[in-house]
Amino acid sequence: MSDLIRFNWQAFDPGSTIKVTIGLVVMIVLTELTGGTWLATGLVVLFAWFTNVPGLLKNRIGGMLVFAVGAVAVTLVFGQIELALWPNTTAIAVIGFLGTAVLAWGTRAFMVGWALICWAIYGPF
Repeated sequence: MSDLIRFNWQAFDPGSTIKVTIGLVVMIVLTELTGGTWLATGLVVLFAWFTNVPGLLKNRIGGMLVFAVGAVAVTLVFGQIELALWPNTTAIAVIGFLGTAVLAWGTRAFMVGWALICWAIYGPF
């Protein structure tokens, strides 16, 4: 039983813990200020991506810009569709396919695609 509950302290990273904590605090504050949980959810995905993808600063900035442009586009599309069932289903399916297909370009591209998929799922609400 102790093997199931054992915590791996060697895998613990205080720096990542602080980043995630800051992200969660910002998310909670934005949720309280805006009342929009979809915004908070999208930001959580973005913060998780910031803390989880190592690499050069220029690559991180490029990923952030792609995510920002994609999130604006997804938000505009869902703003036009509103809550119509089949257009939403089709849009989420297309965004899900494209967001997953970018895995062929590497993990960083997939993480940006994954963040956009999460944004698209909560976008209609």
